[in-house]
Amino acid sequence: MAPTTPKTPKKVTPAKRVTTLSSPASPIARVRKSQRDAPDLDSEMVFVLLGDGPKELRQTKVFHRNLLMSISGFFARGLTPGFREAEAKLFELEEEDSATFSVFEQWVYKDRLFIKRPTSIESASASDTDDDDHQEWECLPRLYTLGERLDAPNFKDAVISAIIEKVAETKVMPDTWASYVYQNTVSGNALRRLIVDFHVFAHQGRLLKKGACPDAVEPGYEFLQDVVQRMADVGQEVFTAGGEMPWVDACVYHEHGQGACHLAAEEDVMHTVHSLYGTPETPLRRSALAQFEAFKVNEPRPLGIALPLDSAQTVYFWQPYVSLSIDWGSIRQINDLNRWKLRVIRETKDRLGIRLSYN
Repeated sequence: MAPTTPKTPKKVTPAKRVTTLSSPASPIARVRKSQRDAPDLDSEMVFVLLGDGPKELRQTKVFHRNLLMSISGFFARGLTPGFREAEAKLFELEEEDSATFSVFEQWVYKDRLFIKRPTSIESASASDTDDDDHQEWECLPRLYTLGERLDAPNFKDAVISAIIEKVAETKVMPDTWASYVYQNTVSGNALRRLIVDFHVFAHQGRLLKKGACPDAVEPGYEFLQDVVQRMADVGQEVFTAGGEMPWVDACVYHEHGQGACHLAAEEDVMHTVHSLYGTPETPLRRSALAQFEAFKVNEPRPLGIALPLDSAQTVYFWQPYVSLSIDWGSIRQINDLNRWKLRVIRETKDRLGIRLSYN
């Protein structure tokens, strides 16, 4: 049965403006968003091969072309007409780590960083918690440098906010990142500035005595120079009791400049990052288990892909989907559509000689 068009009332009575608990003091995430902010999924698919070795053995990621180009300058340049990648719709990133790149992939479609390890109340021990915490601390700087290589400023801003969120949550300042970050970023980089501020404002430079922390064992010249310069710039402000830490406003380290923060458009993220000493309601960082379940449960619909199919394939694959009246409450219909989506992607990947990395 075709859906009916809702009738517009002849006379619209304006709703009264009321004060509710959903005030700026207690923000909640909005469900309705502007159509201008909708991701562009009406495009061809791009394939990204990770690691080295034969194509059929390498892990593969699949993205919507227009969406990926809007996020990453690296992919946008590679997909410009005239480049080999633009014609093949295929990138080979031999040096990228699959686990780190997967977090970027999830962020592209979910706008969250799924890096918190799932824990079980029954089985979690202190050592397990410490190991999980260590893995997250190791992951965060690698995510940022991945964003540098991919030229993805919004992703880097999200990682910066996640680092600040983690610091506020654990009351721990990272003191092991300087060497790695300074070797993999350029001068004036936001993560460099944040690390320097951690040492200057939180530790007042005391940890930089030789051997006092991993960052001080063999400190690089650029790192020490930046710390000394920062301490000279802020002067006695560093030693002021009860002074506000500069990272209370994460936007100080974001790349959007004076423009609106894309994270601030999400009230739950703004509440977590910009009110660090409150109780986070919906953190930017999410459990990796929650990510898996979210993709499995909340995205049953086909991806709206536009692959270069011939006419026979178009009739076979696309026409049933276009003409069907789909009952999204039917598990059987949803499973049928998921199988249809995977069949299209599988045939295209087989034609390109790429191994399908999921069932």
